[in-house]
Amino acid sequence: MINNKPNIYVIGYGNRNRQDDCLGPELAAMLKKGSISGVTAVEKHQLSIDDAYDIAMFKPDVVIFIDASINGEEPFSIYPVYAHNKINFSIPLFSPEMLLFICSDFFDTDVKGYMVGIRGYEWGFNSEISPGAVKNLDMTFNSLQDIFNIILINTYKFSFSEEADGCKISTDYRYREYRSDG
Repeated sequence: MINNKPNIYVIGYGNRNRQDDCLGPELAAMLKKGSISGVTAVEKHQLSIDDAYDIAMFKPDVVIFIDASINGEEPFSIYPVYAHNKINFSIPLFSPEMLLFICSDFFDTDVKGYMVGIRGYEWGFNSEISPGAVKNLDMTFNSLQDIFNIILINTYKFSFSEEADGCKISTDYRYREYRSDG
């Protein structure tokens, strides 16, 4: 880790009654039971303005938003999110970008943000997660310590490129991505 006590705030969000849409809160629940030092995880149905307040009061080094992905990479993708105040007239109204903007503009708290999209496949009205999504959820959870280390390294403006244990990691100043080909 970069410092002895990193401060990572994770928000896993999604609808637990729409099959794979629950991947975000499921991963947050797994994190709560886990023992990754310096990580605080919360489960949400959807993002709200209250989350901006919580982020600002928690003052994390990094906030990570986790949601299911309809068309994303398998098993997951990760990319930075940046504060902006563009209003999206759809549900949900509050995007990770909007929450970061509110943190900055109203609470004078600038925090780096990242989005983790776990690939899902089924979106019906029941609480059963599809087998492929369960596999992707487990692979994402098993990669989290590496993901958090990479994010903290990038947050503190170190740069590197490496390939190890079947994971390809590429970073540059403008775009950061983590892919697991496992």
